[in-house]
This record gives sequence, structure tokens and C-alpha cells, in this order.
Amino acid sequence: MHSVGVQRVLRAPRLPITEKSWAPCKSKGLLEAFRRCVARTRTGSGLTGQGLLDGDRIMLLKVCGVGPIVPGFPNADIAIASGGGSSYSFGASDFITAGGGEYAMCWCQPGNGNVCTGPTNFLTNVGILIVTGAASDHDLSCVQGFDCQVTNFRGVGLADGDQIQVLLECGTGSSIANWPNQGIAVATGGGSEYLSWQGTSLAVQFGNYRICWCMLGWDCTTTAGFKMDAGALRVVGINPGQSRSCHVGAPCQIDALAGSNLRTGDLMKIMTTCGSGDEVRPTEPQKVDQWLQMITRAPNGSQTGA
Repeated sequence: MHSVGVQRVLRAPRLPITEKSWAPCKSKGLLEAFRRCVARTRTGSGLTGQGLLDGDRIMLLKVCGVGPIVPGFPNADIAIASGGGSSYSFGASDFITAGGGEYAMCWCQPGNGNVCTGPTNFLTNVGILIVTGAASDHDLSCVQGFDCQVTNFRGVGLADGDQIQVLLECGTGSSIANWPNQGIAVATGGGSEYLSWQGTSLAVQFGNYRICWCMLGWDCTTTAGFKMDAGALRVVGINPGQSRSCHVGAPCQIDALAGSNLRTGDLMKIMTTCGSGDEVRPTEPQKVDQWLQMITRAPNGSQTGA
């Protein structure tokens, strides 16, 4: 890793928080200079150092010099300098949709053998860019026929009043048919909980959907405002009416159950009536081990048993 030859003091314009402007920004660098920015920002200015030039580049990475690039930053994750090397822009065509979090700002100056095209070329750590927004790696599931709650929602700068909408693709298309409240939920718990669908059974089709986030203060009146992809939400379920048989005194394994989005670790319990009946338990102590085998975790998402 190269020692930092650039002293980073980034200052963002003091603009209102909108989907296309900086929030008051902070970033952690050598001199504990700070910057914070809202996702969808494209430019930053105020970088100071020695020998800076137009055409210098910054790439956002988890660790400088190490790939892969961070998805959600335009222009292949490279911002290019102007203004004598003090201002950096990803370009005018796309906004940042990277998940909320901390990213290393990694600097490279083309020339003298430096091509500045990939992570291995960006070795100089200028500081940390803190992107305000939802984390992009959520992987959640809800069960058809039950209500759906989102808890432990993660990100940076989350707040009550943020919103999510469940869509097939973030920022475009129509709301999902039969999803309560058009798939929109409002945040509570400091932005970490979405309980708006509580008490309403899901009647949507099985399938894979996207969790699309809209920050408090943005225009969240249409699907276009829910551009930030916060991860996957799977509507799961198992097909009803399936019949299997086991024999007394022999191990019981239930194979090839049909459903949608079944996964390793799903559970099955044998009951007289699902949801309200009694557990089917053996009356003989020596049969307890066999009974316990019938409620073990499914090893491959489609079977359960010993």
C-alpha cells in the first residue's frame, strides 16, 4: 500500500437533501476530515494535495488495490478529476445507487506506467466516503398467506419516515398486484423496521422481488422515486395437498416437496392441524429419537427427515 501523498479535505456544497444533491457530507481521511453524502450524488470537490492534475482518478473500493469494484457507482466506479485535480465526477448520465456504507477512496494518477483502469492500479488511500442510504445486500423472505414484516433493516443514516416499495425492478414499472398498500411500507424504529403490512396476509404470487428504498425528503409518490435497490425479498411457500407416507418402526424421510423458493434450512413439523393443532409425538420413549428426525432442517430445501 502506498503512503498517502494527497491530503484529503473534501467539502461538499451545502444543498438541500434531494435525490440529486449532496447532503451535508463528511468523510474520514488523514486529518480526520469528514465527508458524508447521499446516494445518487455524482460529483465532489475540494481535494487538496501536491502535484494534482486534471485527469487524476479516484475509485471507490472496500480496500485500496483490491477488487472487485463496488457496484452502484457510474463510469466503472471511476471518478475523473478536473479543476486542477481538485474536483471529481463520475459523469453526467447516471446517479450513484451503491448501498449505504463506508468506501475507501483510492487515488491514481495516469502516466509513468500507471494506466488507472482497475482496482490494482488504485493503491493510494485518500480517505473514506460515507454513503448515506440503505444497505444493498438484504436477502429477506415472507410467506404467502401470512403477514410480512421487515425488521433489522440496515444502512447508514436511516430514519423514521423512510419508505420501501416491493417491485420487480427498482425505479420503474408498476406496483405488485395484491401486495398490501401497493407494496409500500414506512419506516419506524429509527429506519430499521417496516411494519406497515402487519396484520394483512400476503396474497401475491410466489416469486423473487426487489426491496426498493426511498429516503425521507425524496419524492416517493411514484415508483420512480424508489430507485435504490436494497436487496431481495422472496415470497415463499409450499404447495398444498401433497401426500407422503411413513412406516411405524422405520426412519421417515420426506422427499421432493414442491413449492417456490424453498431453501436449505426450511423447517417442517408434523401436526394434527397446521397452525393450530397438536404436535404428533410418540407415546413410547424409545420412539422419541425417530420423531425428532421428522422435524429436522431440510438439507437441500426440498426434503426433511433423517
